[in-house]
Amino acid sequence: MRVWKRVGELAVGDISQEDIAVSSTGKPVVSVGQQITDEIIEGLRALGIKWLLVESQDTAESGLPNPKTVELLKSDVMEIFDGVLSENKVNVSKVAQSAEKLTEEIFESYGDYIVPVMAVMKELSEYTYTHEVNVSIMTVLMAVEMGYSKEQILDICSGALVHDVGKLKVPPEILHARRRLSDVEFLEIKKHVVYGKEICLSSGITSKTILSIVEDHHEKVDGLGYVKGLKGEEISEAAKLVAVADVYDALISERPYKHAQSGHKAISHMLSLAGVHFDVRALNALIRVFGLYPLGTRILLSSGEEGTVIGMRRGYLSRPVVRLSSGEVVDLSEEKSLLIQKVLS
Repeated sequence: MRVWKRVGELAVGDISQEDIAVSSTGKPVVSVGQQITDEIIEGLRALGIKWLLVESQDTAESGLPNPKTVELLKSDVMEIFDGVLSENKVNVSKVAQSAEKLTEEIFESYGDYIVPVMAVMKELSEYTYTHEVNVSIMTVLMAVEMGYSKEQILDICSGALVHDVGKLKVPPEILHARRRLSDVEFLEIKKHVVYGKEICLSSGITSKTILSIVEDHHEKVDGLGYVKGLKGEEISEAAKLVAVADVYDALISERPYKHAQSGHKAISHMLSLAGVHFDVRALNALIRVFGLYPLGTRILLSSGEEGTVIGMRRGYLSRPVVRLSSGEVVDLSEEKSLLIQKVLS
């Protein structure tokens, strides 16, 4: 996968995705498509180059699963949902296998630098399946950040993978409408959480965690969610996590009836509803994973330079890694003199 790596963390065998040359002579140090060697690494260090975009099999710094895993998860979710349509039952073993696959990979790859390749997830076309996968990945990352055990996260991930399974029982003309829904139609949409729980129970799912996620991920901490009007501690921690991931992914996704928001705008909107719609701890976990300036946020620095956020160092929520318009990569957690003056988009 394509990732930004610090020069000191480059591996022999990585493939450069950039042309780097000595500015005074134009002599190339490394070219696009060239395999990284020890000599190239030393040359980059000598030039003071700190970061390089490479194609790498090493995902230890990404914090997210390999794109191939994401594609396989999408296929798994499609298979699970197809089974519900044909047999009205969830393939429980397939859900468990998918959850284990995702959880294991994220546990192994959770490193110091978070360079979330959200674009990989956004390239998937089928929104329903993509959304289930996106929410699952986000929820697992948040649960890891909050210190849940692997066993707990497996259950949480399983619930996230099928949290919207009840939508398969909602009439397609309502579910996929490109217009404002009537009150009656919106009531039908709300029923998807009830349908989802019924499908899970008929499939033999007894996990309280999974059932609470499916039924309660639209509840709000102020009690104004649906369908039971639960509030505060009446809502399970797992459902609160999925609720945050569910809304965040919906906000940053392009849909026929709305444009996608930037990650920064989505985070800002959700922060305004912290403790009202969203659980504060769950929302803080999302921010610790993706930062206040998520991947792709365009910013203006105090130096007058513009740049795009390409990642974040853990613990530095407001000091992301930025690729400047000049092509230089700057880690604001180290460049203390540079400040973010303005979010451009």
